[in-house]
Amino acid sequence: MDKDDRYLAMTWGGPKQIPVSVGILPAAWIRYREDLDAIVARHPALFGHVEPGQRDYDAVGGTYTRGTHVDAWGCVWSNVHHGAESIVTGHPVPTRADVWKLEPPAAGAGLPHGFMWLRLADLRGFEELMCDFGDEAPELARLI
Repeated sequence: MDKDDRYLAMTWGGPKQIPVSVGILPAAWIRYREDLDAIVARHPALFGHVEPGQRDYDAVGGTYTRGTHVDAWGCVWSNVHHGAESIVTGHPVPTRADVWKLEPPAAGAGLPHGFMWLRLADLRGFEELMCDFGDEAPELARLI
């Protein structure tokens, strides 16, 4: 995909290809190894040009490793299966009072999350966040 197609996609101009991003969990690489390499090699438009045999199938890092991890915001991530993604099991601001004490990490610290909604749920916990939305709590505006 070239820059013109990306521009056409952003402006609803009818690109020849739709921009996508495909990721494969480390657990899949650990299990399927060369079979996945063969699939990736057949689809360079999705995965780019990858040399078969260059991947270390067992190299897993970050929150994909089994155990407990704490991110830059203080969220506790738990992982019970090596190669799978962790889930947040500890929320650093479980009460509204805690929101006012939260100090954001330094810019660029930790892993990028991707979605504001998910970061809010990670910080507060799903049920508390839903109450914040329902009550239109000022703490929610502060987090946003």
